[in-house]
Amino acid sequence: MIMLEQEIGKNKDRLNQLLTMRLDGEIDSDTFKARQVQMQDSILHLESARNAHTLANLDYIDKAEKILDLAKVAYSLFLTRNPQERRKLIDLVLYNCSLDEGKLHYEYHQPFDLFYKMTTCTEWWAVLDSNQRPPQCQCGESGKMATLGNSL
Repeated sequence: MIMLEQEIGKNKDRLNQLLTMRLDGEIDSDTFKARQVQMQDSILHLESARNAHTLANLDYIDKAEKILDLAKVAYSLFLTRNPQERRKLIDLVLYNCSLDEGKLHYEYHQPFDLFYKMTTCTEWWAVLDSNQRPPQCQCGESGKMATLGNSL
């Protein structure tokens, strides 16, 4: 997003320089008009890309809030719903479900894999820094965590 803002600024500066060149007589009217159209098209394209990123960020925040709300009530929803709704909830949270010798094996969809990792982490930072933030987990690898072999 910052790079888009910088590019928009550069193109606006170039457009101003182009106008200065026209006013100083360094370029003729036809050259000015052709370059002006190119610069304005470039600016419009970059601004459109910036707006798309802004909308995507807002959508991401809305989805994150909905997922957190679902995670808070998932267990009680599971207990109170009919089998079809329970299946939808399971499909939303888990994948690669299989039954092997009486054990259920599964993996979590993102971001539920992170929620699981947070609940199973036992190694926490013992020292608070000057910002007095909550401790952070140090366990496991970063990124996706395979949970195959866990049972319900």
